[in-house]
Amino acid sequence: MKPKFSDELLLLLQKISEHYQVSSPKRKRGREPDFSNLSFLLLAVAAVCTKTFADSELWRLLQSDSSLRQTCGFRRVPHRTTILRRLKSLLPEAESQISLTGFSIVKEVAVCSGQTVSAIDGRMYQATGAKWHKRNRQEGVIPSGLRNVDTESEWNKSGYRGWVQGYRLVLQGLVFPAPVPLFAAFRANKIGESNIARQAIEDEKLPLTDVLLGDETRRVEKIWRLFTKIMAGGSSRRNNSRKSDVLSNTICMSIEKKLSNYFFRESFRQRI
Repeated sequence: MKPKFSDELLLLLQKISEHYQVSSPKRKRGREPDFSNLSFLLLAVAAVCTKTFADSELWRLLQSDSSLRQTCGFRRVPHRTTILRRLKSLLPEAESQISLTGFSIVKEVAVCSGQTVSAIDGRMYQATGAKWHKRNRQEGVIPSGLRNVDTESEWNKSGYRGWVQGYRLVLQGLVFPAPVPLFAAFRANKIGESNIARQAIEDEKLPLTDVLLGDETRRVEKIWRLFTKIMAGGSSRRNNSRKSDVLSNTICMSIEKKLSNYFFRESFRQRI
């Protein structure tokens, strides 16, 4: 049955289109693509809202619903394989939109010149479809009768959700002086939050604030040493012009479970 697109959903897509942040991607050789990233981003939002994820179903929706097609900015209906390929490659664009939108908000809001505080945390999300258990996964065998298996998802254990087959969303947000998202990463479940944060710092994608709050992990010392290296001038990131002016070069790492005996001791030691 074809989902009915309400005026509220079309209005949501229009709002997303209005606030879309145009990035400056690297120029590739060859002709320009026929469809923009924005069009497929809007189509992905419609797919999530209507729980319509199959490329064939989305193709039929675009064929039959002219209002959806026009709102997404499709001059013609893309081929089914094009829909599948572009949606699979949309993740970097979605992560970039969160960061660009956050920085656009920071520029518009009056931010005081004092300390900036951000927090980073992650959450596991259950993959749709049937569960593909470890033994069958290691053998590369999908049991008969098992349908719609997400073979790209991974298993990991959450402290309060138990074992989860799916993905992990890690988000950094500005806590003070205003709550604004700054960084997002959507990865397989097996990749830990500390590894994602450390890689983002090394790739110069994680914005630097005066204070960064996060969960205590076994690998937090590696992140602390990396921050110390940046503070000491061992990285060219201190003078990175891409960084927002409201974010400071000085970084402290505070640990959620040891705020009293860790954060103040280490942060003041760095400032002496």
